[in-house]
Amino acid sequence: MDEQQLRAIVREVVRQRLQARAPAAPMPPADWSRHPSHARFNLLSGEDADGPCFIEPAVSCTHCSYCQSRGY
Repeated sequence: MDEQQLRAIVREVVRQRLQARAPAAPMPPADWSRHPSHARFNLLSGEDADGPCFIEPAVSCTHCSYCQSRGY
C-alpha cells in the first residue's frame, strides 16, 4: 500500500463518519444580563464622584464597575 492509497482510505472513512453525524440543533444565545452573577449592587462608586477606587482607595476610579459587581 502506497501513500496515495492510504490517503484515499482515510478520506473515505472521514467522509463516511461526517455523513453519519446528525446535524446539531443551533444553540440559542445565552442571555447573561439576567444571570445573578452579573447583577449590579446599588452602591456609590468613585465613578459617581470622580473620587478614589472603592476597592483600592490609593488610586482614582477607572470606571471598571468591579466594585458594583461580583467581579464580572
